[in-house]
Amino acid sequence: MRPPGVLERVRAVAAAERAIIRSWADRQLGLAMCSFISGCGRQGYSDHSVLTPIRMWRRVDSFVDDGGQRRTGSDFERRCLDAFEQLRPIVEPLAIPPDDVQLDAWDAAEPMIVDVPVRSVLGASDGPDPSFDLICWNEASALAEGNNTPYFAACAIVAVEIYRPSDPFGLLAPLGELRMRYEDEPDSRDATGAEIAAVLDDFRARAPWPIRA
Repeated sequence: MRPPGVLERVRAVAAAERAIIRSWADRQLGLAMCSFISGCGRQGYSDHSVLTPIRMWRRVDSFVDDGGQRRTGSDFERRCLDAFEQLRPIVEPLAIPPDDVQLDAWDAAEPMIVDVPVRSVLGASDGPDPSFDLICWNEASALAEGNNTPYFAACAIVAVEIYRPSDPFGLLAPLGELRMRYEDEPDSRDATGAEIAAVLDDFRARAPWPIRA
């Protein structure tokens, strides 16, 4: 059983993590991209309105031409930017005040918002749950490149457990336990964060992505 005060601790941890990433002024592009790609993954479960990844796309767009933003030059970064640009003709016309956009236009964009990042970032996903594959790979890779925190990476993956995704790499159980420990044991958060990173590094080493044609 968890110690009393769970809600208060979760709110405090989330506020502290948000303060950390706000301080990373030169990594806002990478952070926004991480949120956008995972948002596209969650759209595969209709976890939120399609307006959510559209707004996330707009935030990426606000940083993409900022020369002060840190670039890793990695294959993962290139693939994420490719997904972003492939979606530009579809999403940019919709990234305006919602009163000016017909709901049918949002609905028509949804299949591409779900599919394009899977194909671009993963190369392909022939598993039963490509949206979950995308979220896990994105969160783990963004963390490895310094554009995520261990706690937020774990939270993003565990959050979709309610949809009972296929979990062939066995991430949900250890990350769920580590997320709760991070929240409940403040004195050991550095060590717990390192354990989360180790779980996700091991996943990246075992996963087949990106698949190259």
